[in-house]
Amino acid sequence: MSFSTLVAMLGPAVGVALALALGVMGLGFLVLWKRAERYAVMPMALAAGFVAGYAKLFDLPAKWDDEIWKWVVVSAVVAGVLLTIGNLLPRKFEWLAWVVMAVGVSCLTGRRIREDSGYYMAALGGGLVLYLAAYWPVARDARLRRVWPVMMLMCGVAAVALVMPFELNHGRMFFVLTALAGLSVAAGFLRPIGRMVAGGGVFPAVIFAVLTTTAAFYMVPDTYPRSVFFWLGAAPLGAGVAWVPWLKRRPWRCAIAATAVAGALLVPAIVIAINNAPPMDV
Repeated sequence: MSFSTLVAMLGPAVGVALALALGVMGLGFLVLWKRAERYAVMPMALAAGFVAGYAKLFDLPAKWDDEIWKWVVVSAVVAGVLLTIGNLLPRKFEWLAWVVMAVGVSCLTGRRIREDSGYYMAALGGGLVLYLAAYWPVARDARLRRVWPVMMLMCGVAAVALVMPFELNHGRMFFVLTALAGLSVAAGFLRPIGRMVAGGGVFPAVIFAVLTTTAAFYMVPDTYPRSVFFWLGAAPLGAGVAWVPWLKRRPWRCAIAATAVAGALLVPAIVIAINNAPPMDV
């Protein structure tokens, strides 16, 4: 696929996704004044951007049907709404919204996969629980707002490189998600809205987990062994380094450590994928 073809295919969707996400962030900053309310804007902004990008890519709702991969957008809506509610709750109750979100997204995804439904539901649900535990110290901490975006940007680039050559639908969704992570990296440096970024880290991780799960269903074993997706899905757990008090007090070192751990987890996925990938059509 040529570069010009790739730009023509992905450019409009990425542009719509970034524009809507940035618009929601800007509107939330202007309208809401309390810090907790501004934190709540970020997951909704990212969800809106992802849904808009998806709609542009796949002509939603005109071409909607019950294919498994198309339910990713429903998971994005559920995750965006529940994570927004969670950010509005007192910190000690936020985990309740997270648990409901994890159960809802796991059921939405797992029930669509009729073959080994229980396996995929349990794998996604277990992965989301680990993600939420890893992200807990990062959530709503404005000092650590750069920890998750850089890490998820790297995870997204790796996922696009591994998936898009063989499974175009998932590759394009990973690309939109990665673009939103890149927007979050940039927003973290903008003083007026930078603190809002701290409220959005869980959303990209959740959608990354859903995409990894459904991509595994389509690509194992014909393209890659299952271990590629285990390692790929483990990479966002790098955010868990924020549990270390010494790192949590040093935001930049925490961001570097999280990215390094995620990178170390991505290496086996890349190596295994390279050694097992089928020949690409030229």
